[in-house]
Amino acid sequence: MKMDIKEIFGRFSVRKNIIKIAAFTLIFIIVLLLASLVFNLVAERNYRNSSAAAEVSEDPDLPEISIDAGDLKIPEAYTATPEFTWKPYRTPSDKWSEEEIRRFWKDPADVIIEAYADENRKHIESILEDVR
Repeated sequence: MKMDIKEIFGRFSVRKNIIKIAAFTLIFIIVLLLASLVFNLVAERNYRNSSAAAEVSEDPDLPEISIDAGDLKIPEAYTATPEFTWKPYRTPSDKWSEEEIRRFWKDPADVIIEAYADENRKHIESILEDVR
Protein backbone atom coordinates (compact mmCIF):
# COMPACT_ATOMS: atom_id res chain seq x y z
CA MET A 1 0.00 0.00 0.00
CA LYS A 2 2.49 2.55 -1.13
CA MET A 3 0.89 5.99 -1.66
CA ASP A 4 2.07 8.73 -3.90
CA ILE A 5 2.58 12.25 -2.45
CA LYS A 6 -0.08 13.62 -4.76
CA GLU A 7 -2.55 11.10 -3.39
CA ILE A 8 -1.70 12.01 0.22
CA PHE A 9 -2.03 15.74 -0.28
CA GLY A 10 -4.80 15.40 -2.80
CA ARG A 11 -7.10 14.19 -0.05
CA PHE A 12 -6.91 17.57 1.63
CA SER A 13 -8.24 20.42 -0.35
CA VAL A 14 -6.91 23.92 0.18
CA ARG A 15 -10.35 25.23 1.05
CA LYS A 16 -10.81 22.64 3.79
CA ASN A 17 -7.39 23.51 5.25
CA ILE A 18 -8.23 27.19 5.32
CA ILE A 19 -11.55 26.46 7.02
CA LYS A 20 -9.81 24.25 9.60
CA ILE A 21 -7.17 26.89 10.33
CA ALA A 22 -9.84 29.59 10.69
CA ALA A 23 -11.90 27.38 13.01
CA PHE A 24 -8.92 26.54 15.23
CA THR A 25 -7.92 30.22 15.35
CA LEU A 26 -11.46 31.23 16.31
CA ILE A 27 -11.61 28.57 19.02
CA PHE A 28 -8.20 29.70 20.35
CA ILE A 29 -9.35 33.34 20.52
CA ILE A 30 -12.58 32.37 22.31
CA VAL A 31 -10.66 30.27 24.86
CA LEU A 32 -8.20 33.13 25.37
CA LEU A 33 -11.02 35.63 25.94
CA LEU A 34 -12.77 33.32 28.38
CA ALA A 35 -9.54 32.73 30.30
CA SER A 36 -8.96 36.49 30.47
CA LEU A 37 -12.51 37.08 31.69
CA VAL A 38 -12.22 34.42 34.40
CA PHE A 39 -8.84 35.77 35.51
CA ASN A 40 -10.21 39.33 35.80
CA LEU A 41 -13.28 38.19 37.73
CA VAL A 42 -11.14 36.18 40.18
CA ALA A 43 -8.69 39.05 40.58
CA GLU A 44 -11.53 41.51 41.24
CA ARG A 45 -13.13 39.22 43.80
CA ASN A 46 -9.77 38.75 45.56
CA TYR A 47 -9.23 42.53 45.60
CA ARG A 48 -12.65 43.13 47.14
CA ASN A 49 -11.89 40.59 49.86
CA SER A 50 -8.40 41.97 50.54
CA SER A 51 -7.50 44.56 53.16
CA ALA A 52 -6.67 47.10 50.44
CA ALA A 53 -10.32 47.51 49.57
CA ALA A 54 -11.67 47.06 53.09
CA GLU A 55 -13.66 49.97 54.43
CA VAL A 56 -12.13 51.83 57.32
CA SER A 57 -14.23 51.52 60.42
CA GLU A 58 -14.86 54.79 62.18
CA ASP A 59 -13.51 55.22 65.67
CA PRO A 60 -16.18 56.82 67.89
CA ASP A 61 -13.48 58.45 70.05
CA LEU A 62 -12.10 60.51 67.14
CA PRO A 63 -13.75 63.83 66.28
CA GLU A 64 -15.37 64.13 62.88
CA ILE A 65 -13.29 66.31 60.59
CA SER A 66 -14.59 67.81 57.39
CA ILE A 67 -12.12 69.63 55.14
CA ASP A 68 -13.14 71.59 52.08
CA ALA A 69 -10.60 72.61 49.45
CA GLY A 70 -11.61 76.23 50.01
CA ASP A 71 -10.46 75.93 53.64
CA LEU A 72 -6.85 75.40 52.60
CA LYS A 73 -4.77 78.55 52.38
CA ILE A 74 -1.53 78.98 50.46
CA PRO A 75 0.88 81.59 51.81
CA GLU A 76 1.09 84.72 49.69
CA ALA A 77 4.84 84.24 49.22
CA TYR A 78 4.17 81.07 47.21
CA THR A 79 1.39 82.48 45.06
CA ALA A 80 2.87 85.86 44.17
CA THR A 81 4.62 86.13 40.83
CA PRO A 82 8.21 87.30 41.12
CA GLU A 83 9.03 90.76 39.88
CA PHE A 84 11.65 90.67 37.16
CA THR A 85 13.69 93.79 36.75
CA TRP A 86 16.18 94.63 34.07
CA LYS A 87 18.74 97.30 33.63
CA PRO A 88 19.31 98.75 30.19
CA TYR A 89 22.81 98.53 28.76
CA ARG A 90 22.60 102.18 27.84
CA THR A 91 20.12 104.94 28.22
CA PRO A 92 17.62 104.83 25.38
CA SER A 93 17.57 107.77 23.00
CA ASP A 94 14.99 108.97 20.52
CA LYS A 95 17.57 109.63 17.82
CA TRP A 96 20.68 107.65 17.01
CA SER A 97 23.94 109.27 16.09
CA GLU A 98 25.93 108.17 13.03
CA GLU A 99 28.53 106.59 15.31
CA GLU A 100 25.86 104.53 17.14
CA ILE A 101 24.39 103.41 13.85
CA ARG A 102 27.81 102.26 12.57
CA ARG A 103 28.50 100.53 15.89
CA PHE A 104 25.24 98.54 16.17
CA TRP A 105 23.89 98.19 12.62
CA LYS A 106 24.26 94.95 10.73
CA ASP A 107 22.94 94.60 7.23
CA PRO A 108 20.44 91.69 7.17
CA ALA A 109 21.82 90.51 3.81
CA ASP A 110 25.32 90.23 5.33
CA VAL A 111 23.96 88.24 8.28
CA ILE A 112 22.19 85.79 5.95
CA ILE A 113 25.25 85.40 3.72
CA GLU A 114 27.43 84.76 6.77
CA ALA A 115 25.03 82.14 8.13
CA TYR A 116 24.86 80.33 4.78
CA ALA A 117 28.63 80.53 4.40
CA ASP A 118 29.13 78.87 7.80
CA GLU A 119 26.56 76.19 7.02
CA ASN A 120 28.10 75.49 3.59
CA ARG A 121 31.61 75.41 5.06
CA LYS A 122 30.56 72.79 7.61
CA HIS A 123 28.81 70.75 4.90
CA ILE A 124 31.88 70.81 2.63
CA GLU A 125 34.13 69.82 5.55
CA SER A 126 31.89 66.83 6.32
CA ILE A 127 32.05 65.75 2.67
CA LEU A 128 35.84 66.09 2.60
CA GLU A 129 36.18 64.08 5.83
CA ASP A 130 34.66 61.11 4.03
CA VAL A 131 37.18 61.50 1.17
CA ARG A 132 40.21 61.12 3.42
